[in-house]
Amino acid sequence: MRWYQRLFRRRLTEKQIDAELRFHLEQQIADYVAAGMSPEEARRRSRLEFGGLDQVKEECRDVGAARFVETLIQDLRYGLRQLRRNPGFTAIAVITLALGIGANTAMFSVVDTVLLRALPYKNPSRLVWATERFGFNYGAAGVVSPDYLGWQEHNQVFEQIGASGGGSDANLTGAGQAERLAIRNVTTRFFPMLGVRPILGRTFLPSEGAQGRDHVALLSETLWHNHFGADPHIIGKTIHLDSVPYTVTGVMPAWLHPGTDVWTPFALNEPRFSPRSPRWAILTVIGRLKPGVGVRQAQSNLQVITQQMDRAYPPQASRFRAHERVEVIPLHQLLVQNVRTLLLILLGAVGFVLLIACANVANLQLSRGVARSKEMAIRTALGAGRARLIRQLLTEGFLLAAAGGLIGALAGLWATTILKQLIPPGLPAKINFDPRVLAFSAVIALLAVLLFGFAPAWISSRTEISEAVKEEGLRAGPRAATRLPNLISAVEIALSLILLIGAGLLARSFVSLSEVKLGFEPHGLLLATVERPNTLAAGNTGEYAGFFRNILESVRSLPGVQQAALVSQYPLGPPHNGNMLLNVQGSGQVHPPQVVLVTAISADYFGTMGIRLLKGRAFSEDDGPGAQPVLIINRRLAQILFRNRDPLGQHISLASDRAEWMEVIGVVSATRGGTLEEEPGLEMFVPYLQQPPFGMTLVVRTKSHPELLGGALRKAVQQVDKDQPVFDVVTMDEVIADAMAPRWFKLVLLGLFALLALALAAIGIYGVLSYGAAQRTHEFGIRMALGAQKRDVLRIVLGRGMGLALTGISIGIVGALGLTRFLSSLLYGVTPTDPLTLGVVSLILLGVALLACYIPARRAAKVDPMVALRHE
Repeated sequence: MRWYQRLFRRRLTEKQIDAELRFHLEQQIADYVAAGMSPEEARRRSRLEFGGLDQVKEECRDVGAARFVETLIQDLRYGLRQLRRNPGFTAIAVITLALGIGANTAMFSVVDTVLLRALPYKNPSRLVWATERFGFNYGAAGVVSPDYLGWQEHNQVFEQIGASGGGSDANLTGAGQAERLAIRNVTTRFFPMLGVRPILGRTFLPSEGAQGRDHVALLSETLWHNHFGADPHIIGKTIHLDSVPYTVTGVMPAWLHPGTDVWTPFALNEPRFSPRSPRWAILTVIGRLKPGVGVRQAQSNLQVITQQMDRAYPPQASRFRAHERVEVIPLHQLLVQNVRTLLLILLGAVGFVLLIACANVANLQLSRGVARSKEMAIRTALGAGRARLIRQLLTEGFLLAAAGGLIGALAGLWATTILKQLIPPGLPAKINFDPRVLAFSAVIALLAVLLFGFAPAWISSRTEISEAVKEEGLRAGPRAATRLPNLISAVEIALSLILLIGAGLLARSFVSLSEVKLGFEPHGLLLATVERPNTLAAGNTGEYAGFFRNILESVRSLPGVQQAALVSQYPLGPPHNGNMLLNVQGSGQVHPPQVVLVTAISADYFGTMGIRLLKGRAFSEDDGPGAQPVLIINRRLAQILFRNRDPLGQHISLASDRAEWMEVIGVVSATRGGTLEEEPGLEMFVPYLQQPPFGMTLVVRTKSHPELLGGALRKAVQQVDKDQPVFDVVTMDEVIADAMAPRWFKLVLLGLFALLALALAAIGIYGVLSYGAAQRTHEFGIRMALGAQKRDVLRIVLGRGMGLALTGISIGIVGALGLTRFLSSLLYGVTPTDPLTLGVVSLILLGVALLACYIPARRAAKVDPMVALRHE
């Protein structure tokens, strides 16, 4: 009640204090009168003992914690009045802080979602990814399907274990327009193990993991919305995948593996789960550890089981299973391993931006502190202690940080929509602006107060009363108030240089990547993929060849088509088929240093793509069924297999018992394969008429604007088969742009942060020099009155500014040499210490600093000496 009265009923409190003091005074007077004094003498003596009533009242007010709250409210009111009186300073400071806090809030939101927040599964800390690595497949990760059954039956470390694998994609027919779907197989207990529930229906039953009962399907939420119109009665309906009926049992949330349209159950009694099967499935295995079981223990247990499984495989499998090893890592670590470094780099970058923003506001506060030196001196003379002055100035800083933090949090919320691209697949793409993120914004706002507020407050409170109240004291100010801004500006420049060098290295990498030799001519090419149902031909591959021959003839007749061809896997596209062992006639079995892609093409593929034929001949229509099996290899594979021998006329077969010998009839130049960063791989080409795949891509070269041909191309395919979907219709330029997009996104993000830092640093050095030049106006007037020229004044101000810039650049280069090594994994064709980048970026920053210096220097040089001598 006393707190309430002190804060909100001050008049009543004042009346009570006044009444109590007067009561004590009257009592003392009465005591003196009773002792024999006259009433006048008694009153005089009592007043002398009590002192001034107003002073006593002030002492009473200072007693108790409520006084602190009361003075805090006074400080807030006074701070608001001060900021309202200086709208220019307030706006600049708040916007600067909002930029720094907003960038940090947005970046932390992504880091929190990806790195800090638990996975959206049941007890996610116990989920692990388990895989096998074999020497024969160059250490690629994956679990052989028979080994999964061994792990499931004999492991002693998992509560539950489940597997998923890339099933054969399928055509959805009989439900509107035909569409190509991405299918993924899972074990029946896979989703219950993860704790993921469908948004509609149910997941698979254990009994549905057997042949004959496995024709059930789970739809993705995206497919359910886009193709079935979010039909709430979809459960129990039948869909046809490659003409095979499947019953829909549920709909899974959209964030769960966004590249998948349909999930179907593994039939664990299929032949591919037997060690004696000629073909095995490659699975992704996830397990839930038992309480108290660690990753190393799980890895050791699975390694023993895998080695025991070796005895169940036929003898010819021993060469594939040599040097096998099991690897187990936490699932969260697996999902974020490709973005962890990038996120931490970007978080560090926005941290630099916040430091620069705080440095700018600190300089502004120092400038105001010098201008308010008389005010501080008068407050000190009236009895305010240094702690009281610091508290007042920090309160003003808190108001600035609160306003900047609020605007920055709102800006950060908007910016998170752009940063969603950093979230890896398998995690919810929605960024929640929850209390954790708001708490982070509040913490960095308070940190900003300490960074930009305490030092100026400390310096401004060190006021010499005798000097400050003089007229000249306004120009002097504490000595530290002139040194600290210089130091802060140099640090700003150093931090911005580090960010600019990082952005420059990414830019150099981007340019280097855009200039790589592709090995083909990408412009004017349109791609469209067509995949036949793999159940349609029932082993008669001639049906596939006939179908693709018909659509190729249909597409060639379209207006605007210059050339058209077929290919099973195009450059920079997803790989479909590869071999790790080859038989070379006369040399025996060869294990190349990397996977050899086996690509089926039509006769005029090389001409359509613009790939150079170096030796021999290309395929013709005569290279069909019944003719001599032939192939063409690229130059890299020819060098590895034949070295100095002529490859033409040599014979190669794939490493299988039934493979035919194929004659090498040509050698072509190598092209970029999976990614732009990778060097051209090893590739062999076969005529599609001899080895027809069930899926191929149409490659069409047009006279102009290939993207306009998409609709006509779809109609041409549907004229051959109205239920055949055409998908992934893109230009080759778009494929290359997509391959470059991740690097471009990283470059844009870091570049924006670097440019923001550069702008803040330039504003900072401009502010320091403008303030310094204004403080020296009287000095410049005397110099010019004594004969100094404008260029002399210009040289003084520019010299000071460029000295700060060079100091900051020197510090920044040292810092960049230590920090840019963390960018190594993001660079291509350039080293983290590239001298050209360091030199060019330093010159750019020096130029920006020179411009920031020139404006206040030019203003100082144009001062009229008479005006300057009268300047205060």
